[in-house]
Amino acid sequence: MLLWWDVVGVLPDSVNGVLLWWEGQVVRSKERMIWRGVPLVVLWSIWQHRNAIVFKAAIPSLEELCEVIKVRIALWLKPRFSKHLFSVQDFVLNLKQVRCCITGRRV
Repeated sequence: MLLWWDVVGVLPDSVNGVLLWWEGQVVRSKERMIWRGVPLVVLWSIWQHRNAIVFKAAIPSLEELCEVIKVRIALWLKPRFSKHLFSVQDFVLNLKQVRCCITGRRV
């Protein structure tokens, strides 16, 4: 998910550390709502994926988990950006373009 923002690096090794690191990052004001939603959706999705594996014998899939996270972020945040013309699919497949749409800057 960090690659959406071209962020490369090592994250802290605890959930609390990641959340503190995440909150401390500087993000443009119009993108901040998306940025703040990402860790919540990631943690919720990991929990849901884990429960499916433990209680429903689902097969672990990092690829599937990442896709579910992208779609959830898009579905949860799209209503907040209703004046912008982009679909959930746009959000999932090309966040950089959506970010440009939201902030009004060019790629």
